[in-house]
Amino acid sequence: MGTTHISKTMNNDNVFLNRNNNVNERNNDIVTRTANQVDAIADRIMVKLHADQSSRPFYCKVAWKLSDAVINNNLEQALKGNSPQRYFTWLCKRYMI
Repeated sequence: MGTTHISKTMNNDNVFLNRNNNVNERNNDIVTRTANQVDAIADRIMVKLHADQSSRPFYCKVAWKLSDAVINNNLEQALKGNSPQRYFTWLCKRYMI
């Protein structure tokens, strides 16, 4: 997943350990897109996965919430699998938790 950084702070002879998760561990990057960009990305996903229109709402949500890098990586991995649509959905849901 990602790395976890532990930092120590000394306060009145007490040691506090703070767990700071790496920003890239999950998709915590803020993605800002317009509705037209979301539609274009969802269309691209549907074409690559040969998906029908019933999957479009989920792919729009994926395009809205996940970064381009994550989407492209998930598409690459999914296209190597036996059932690309199901595998892509599973991969994306892992990031949208």
